[in-house]
Amino acid sequence: MPVGKHSQLESSLKLQSDRVQKISRATQIELCLEQLKAKEEFERQQESDRLKRESAEAFKRKETLRATREKKRAEERRRTQEIVAPKELYVM
Repeated sequence: MPVGKHSQLESSLKLQSDRVQKISRATQIELCLEQLKAKEEFERQQESDRLKRESAEAFKRKETLRATREKKRAEERRRTQEIVAPKELYVM
């Protein structure tokens, strides 16, 4: 290959190399963007799961509190029904 054609080939390859590097940089940016999106989606899912757990825990606490109150009311009703009036009230 003559020297002139060889230098043209080198310059052509160098230009192609610059273009490939630009494309490669764009691809790396896209890759970083995809990773960022995946991370954000994972964090959104984690937040959603946390809110669901907190909601379930709050419901469980409310239900436990309601059951406890209901037991206390039932116990109070039972006690009031067991109260026997003093004998003086029966004598007339």
